[in-house]
Amino acid sequence: MKLKINPIHKLLILAIFLFSAPVATAQTGFDDDVDDEPEEVPAQPFAIAGLMLGVFAGYYLIKKSVSQKQIRN
Repeated sequence: MKLKINPIHKLLILAIFLFSAPVATAQTGFDDDVDDEPEEVPAQPFAIAGLMLGVFAGYYLIKKSVSQKQIRN
């Protein structure tokens, strides 16, 4: 099943992306007396824990999927 997109819709989508980009600014200018330096956050332990959790969850799900396929066959 191929999705057919009307050329008018393509043009409309393109216009939305092109004209919305200048409006989307990350941060407006501010005075010099504002402290805009980011504070240091120890994110490294959370990244390591998340990676380990992802590896274990992936191993468990793959092992479970393989064992279910062997039971069916």
